[in-house]
Amino acid sequence: MNIQLTKEQALKGDNFLRKLLSDGALQRQAVYDFFNDRDLAIVVCKTLEQVGIISLNGPTYNDPFAIIGPEDGISTFLKNGGLTKIAIDLEKQNITKAKDDEIRNLTAKNLLLQNKQMKRAVFYSIIGFIAGAIITNLKDILILFNLISSD
Repeated sequence: MNIQLTKEQALKGDNFLRKLLSDGALQRQAVYDFFNDRDLAIVVCKTLEQVGIISLNGPTYNDPFAIIGPEDGISTFLKNGGLTKIAIDLEKQNITKAKDDEIRNLTAKNLLLQNKQMKRAVFYSIIGFIAGAIITNLKDILILFNLISSD
């Protein structure tokens, strides 16, 4: 079930369910009047149909329904938080996903920096080893290149 509603739309949908529960089946125009926005009414009603707590009857070419009828479980659905709870949970999931993405990106940057630091440490160790070997054997190296005598 993929529900993408804002908190405001979800709250409006919960209020609509309360009206549907009290009034029974609603005609298309009554639904549009309740929402004051045809597109919002269609989005919320399609979402409620996905959840399985209303049925859309009599679709036409221009409208997805002519009459909306309640299904069993509306009051239980509302007691459990309704669409508002689903929208809040979805928002929390999106925030968690965004934070996980940020952590993943920061971890990748951190690994790159650690790799760069490790390369520097290895490079400096090699230079130090070579410099130490040269300084320790400086006299022998100078004799080898005939820069000083072996006396």
